[in-house]
Amino acid sequence: MTLKKQSNWNLGCSSLLVGVLAAGFLFYLWAQNLGKYTLQPGQSISLKVKPRTQDVEYYSVLILKKNDSNKLKLLGLGV
Repeated sequence: MTLKKQSNWNLGCSSLLVGVLAAGFLFYLWAQNLGKYTLQPGQSISLKVKPRTQDVEYYSVLILKKNDSNKLKLLGLGV
């Protein structure tokens, strides 16, 4: 391999490595936010929680986290 071909090959491998690392980092950031949603003021959401009743001991857990001092209005239906 000539010096010019070796230099081009090294540049191509380095670029590929940087691209793979950047794609991996972006995938990591995307995966961190899966399942996390933030509501803006005035928005509402409707959730249905269905327990797995086929299990011997079943329960449903819903975790709400408030990031501010505003009041949170919860409405529900007990079944």
